Amino acid sequence: MPFPTVTSAWPAALSIAGPKPLNLKSGAWRTVKIRTSNVGGTATNPGTLRAKTLAGVLVKPEKQQLPVLLPGGSYTLGVQVELTKRAKKKSTLSLSASASGANTGTGSVVLKLETER
Repeated sequence: MPFPTVTSAWPAALSIAGPKPLNLKSGAWRTVKIRTSNVGGTATNPGTLRAKTLAGVLVKPEKQQLPVLLPGGSYTLGVQVELTKRAKKKSTLSLSASASGANTGTGSVVLKLETER
């Protein structure tokens, strides 16, 4: 009698690796690279990356599509950010990556407003 095979594949899980804190001038757009990885044991379905905006922070686009990620795979997206005059000296941009059947990943990017001298 054969032994039953046990497959213990972990479910797909998304992870976001944000960059170091960024120093930005008011009124200038800057591209921020966001790396999303699948740290789970199975492939993800297509998903989305969302950026939650704050007062004084403009983001485009706020929502982007993620492709299918194999286990251990990653994908880098560019998000454009601008700080307006209403921005605080230090703002935190919240990010979330989600796909159906996968654990949601969250991350953040600290945006520092450069003071003009």
